[in-house]
Amino acid sequence: MDDLNLGTKDNWTPGKGILYGLAAGVVAAAILGVGENILAWYAPGFAVNILVRNCAAVLTVWLLFNVVHGAAGMAGWACTAIVVVLTFLVAGAQHIAFALHGGPVRLGTVDGWVWCSLPVLVAMNVWILPGVAFGVWMWRDGGSFGAFRDILRMRVWGSYR
Repeated sequence: MDDLNLGTKDNWTPGKGILYGLAAGVVAAAILGVGENILAWYAPGFAVNILVRNCAAVLTVWLLFNVVHGAAGMAGWACTAIVVVLTFLVAGAQHIAFALHGGPVRLGTVDGWVWCSLPVLVAMNVWILPGVAFGVWMWRDGGSFGAFRDILRMRVWGSYR
C-alpha cells in the first residue's frame, strides 16, 4: 500500500458496491417510473403498444445498467438481478396510471385497480421479456453511455467499422 492509498478512506467492498448500486438503481428506477407514468397518463394507447414497451424495456435496462454498474463499481450477477427486478417494477408502475386514468383495451377503455391485478400485470409485462433479455445480453458485463453504438456494431452486425 502506498502513501496515496493511506490518505484515502475508501473502504469499498463488493457488498458495499452492491448496496450503492441498489440505492442508485432505485433512485433511477423511480425517476423512470414517474416518466413512464406520465407517458401512460397522457398517451395510454401508445404506452400499451408491445413494440413501444419492448423499446422502453431496452432503454430502461441500458440506463439502469449504466447507473447500477457505475454506482457499484463492478459488474456481476447481483447487478444484473437488481437491473432486471427494477426494470419489471418500472414497467409495472405504468399500471398505476392506467388504474387511475384508464387504459385502452380492445373494446374500449378500462379504469380501476384491475390494472394492478396479478393476471393483468403478467399478461402486459410478459411481452417485455425479449427487450429485457436483449438488454441483459448486451450490457451484463458493463454498460456505458458511450458504448451503445460500438456494442451494437460488434455484437449485432459482427464488425467494427
